[in-house]
Amino acid sequence: MPGSAADLTFCNWLVRSEIEIVGAPKWDAPINRSPDIHVVFGSVPPPESISESEFQRYNSSEEETFIDYRHIARYHVKRDGVVIVQPYKDSCIDYAGLPIHTAVQPFLHLYKGLGSLHAGVVVVDGRAYAILGNSGRGKTTLIAAMSQRGFKFLAEEHCVMEMGSPDQTIVKPVMPILRLWRDSLSSLGLRWADHAATLQGGSKHYLLAPEWFHNRPAKLDGLILLRDKNAATAPAIPAPLKGPHGLTILSWQRQCRLLPWARDDAQRTINTLVSFMREYRAWQMKVDWPMDDLGQGVESVLSVIERIRLRG
Repeated sequence: MPGSAADLTFCNWLVRSEIEIVGAPKWDAPINRSPDIHVVFGSVPPPESISESEFQRYNSSEEETFIDYRHIARYHVKRDGVVIVQPYKDSCIDYAGLPIHTAVQPFLHLYKGLGSLHAGVVVVDGRAYAILGNSGRGKTTLIAAMSQRGFKFLAEEHCVMEMGSPDQTIVKPVMPILRLWRDSLSSLGLRWADHAATLQGGSKHYLLAPEWFHNRPAKLDGLILLRDKNAATAPAIPAPLKGPHGLTILSWQRQCRLLPWARDDAQRTINTLVSFMREYRAWQMKVDWPMDDLGQGVESVLSVIERIRLRG
C-alpha cells in the first residue's frame, strides 16, 4: 500500500528520489554515488527582479535560478545541479523538500536540455504513455487507478523527456509521489486523513507510492489528451489529434517569453509533439466516466493505447 503521512519527511522525499543531501546533520541520509541533484543548506538571497506565479516568485538566467516559495523556503538552483535551500524560520522544515519536485526540478531539466510537459506518465508493457489535460481533468486519479491495477507510473505532473523522433523519445522517472484530491483518494479506497496535505492546503494530499513507481526510463510511445466532456470540441469517440491545440504548446511559448535562454529547448519540445501527431501517436478523448467507476476510465485509456499501437 502507498505510504502514510508519517513517511513523508524531507529525508524520505529526497533519498527515495536519489537526491544527495549535504550539510544536514539532523538527518542520517544515505548519499547516492551519482545523484542528479545535490541539496545544500545555506543562505539564499531573495530574487532581485522576479517573475511571479500563484505560489512562487523566481528570477532565472542561463546559469542559475532563484526561487522564493512562499512561507516554505528559498532555493538557489545552479546549472550544475546544486540546490541551496534556506527554509523560512517559521516553516515546517520537513516540507522544505517538497517544492524541489514541483518548482525546482523543471529548471534543472531545462539546464540539462530535457523537454518537460505538464502530464502524467503511465507505463504499459514497458512503453510510456503521457496523459495530458488541464488541471482537474483527472490525470493523476487515472494514473493512480491504473497503478492499482498493476501498471506503473513514471510521473504525475512533469513528463521529463530526452527528445527525438517518436521512436527515440525517452521519458525519465521523476518521483514516486502522487497528489490527489480527497474525493479521488476515497474513490481509490484510501483514507485521505492518512496522507499529508499539499503545501497549498485545501483538500489535496500527497500519496507516497514507491511500489507503483517505474524507476527506469521508458520509450514514449504515445500522447493522450483528456478533454472535458462538456467542451464543445471534445470528440464523441477517441480520435487522433490533428492540430497543435491541447499539447501545452501555448504554455511552452509563454515559457519562451519568460525564459529566453530556454527558447531552443522549448522549440525542440514543440517539434517532438508535432512529430507524434504526424504519426498518429497523439490522441484525444473526453472524460465521461463517473468518479465511482474509475475502472471504466482505465479501460478507455487502454483502448486508446491499443489504437496508438495499431496506428504507430
